[in-house]
Amino acid sequence: MKRCGSRACLATHNDNIQEDAQAMKLGHWKAQLNLAQMYLEGRGVEFNPDEALRLTEELMRQGVPAAWHRMGSLYMMGAGPLRQDATVAYAFWQRAAEMGSMESQAFLGEKLSANHDEPPNFWGNWPIGKKMMECSLAQGFGRASYDLGVMLDVKAQTPEDYRNALAIFQQGVRLGCQECARYLGSAFRLGSPMIGRAKDPSRGERYWHISERLRMDHYLKLPNLDRVLPLPPAPLPHWNSDPDTLIDAAKGVRGPAHQLRDEFHAPPPARPPRSSA
Repeated sequence: MKRCGSRACLATHNDNIQEDAQAMKLGHWKAQLNLAQMYLEGRGVEFNPDEALRLTEELMRQGVPAAWHRMGSLYMMGAGPLRQDATVAYAFWQRAAEMGSMESQAFLGEKLSANHDEPPNFWGNWPIGKKMMECSLAQGFGRASYDLGVMLDVKAQTPEDYRNALAIFQQGVRLGCQECARYLGSAFRLGSPMIGRAKDPSRGERYWHISERLRMDHYLKLPNLDRVLPLPPAPLPHWNSDPDTLIDAAKGVRGPAHQLRDEFHAPPPARPPRSSA
């Protein structure tokens, strides 16, 4: 694995390690998982897979679903002293999903959505897979919307099926799913069956800008997306072509009333001239 050797990069890693260590002492499980990953990769700390496992197992004993999901990944890759074992990995992922891990629910849901069984790569149980991805999405896991949306699009047989897929992708973009924005951008630019094969380059351009921003900012959420980029048949509001104003409006950043009107609303209708009578 490539390691960063510059002073600036090492200083950043050291700051992150100290922050995670302090947060871990306060009981923040995400910080402890981050620290475990650093030990596993030797990123900013000495490579120590045993310590990574110890930190992960400690969280598992505390009942943290994400730690059970992580242990499944460690067994699948055969990390450190662990022997690679797909059966054990899937057992951990199943347990994590039962505990409410949205990552495991999405992962297993996608694996269960094939047309036939080919273990340990995938299985053909679409009803269960769909339900698991829906559970993950209900918890706000944007990646689940991409996997679910793709399967709904591929399996669609009616216009209603396509509308459902389109709505799932849109929900994913609101949750910050970069893959969803990219998928919709391509669909509108090329005219896919999901949108009735009608090309809509204006919508495609907006999704492309959003996709690029989400690619750079994995924490970005866009709760007001429908205000600036509604699904058809709703008309597109006026936009000044500035990507920053597009993102800010989708985030819900407020500006002066006249500025918002200029950027995303059609100009107010002109008043009819007064009668000379």
